[in-house]
Amino acid sequence: MMKIQEMNKVDIVYKILAAMGAFFIMIGLTVSAIFTAIEGVSVFALIPMLFVVIGIGFVLGVAIQKNKKRKILRKGKKYAAK
Repeated sequence: MMKIQEMNKVDIVYKILAAMGAFFIMIGLTVSAIFTAIEGVSVFALIPMLFVVIGIGFVLGVAIQKNKKRKILRKGKKYAAK
């Protein structure tokens, strides 16, 4: 069973990863919008969208882990007994 301090560390890591994902999304969208305004829709405007995909990956990873943790806490069992 995790101690209270360990749970807080995990929550802090989730918050950091979610914030990193949000920043990646913002940076990707901003740079893509700037490239699109300057050059129009081109390949160079689509390259920063990779940052958006990476950011979405971070945010989805955190959401999935938080959902698993919520289910564990709700149902009261982590995994089936051997």
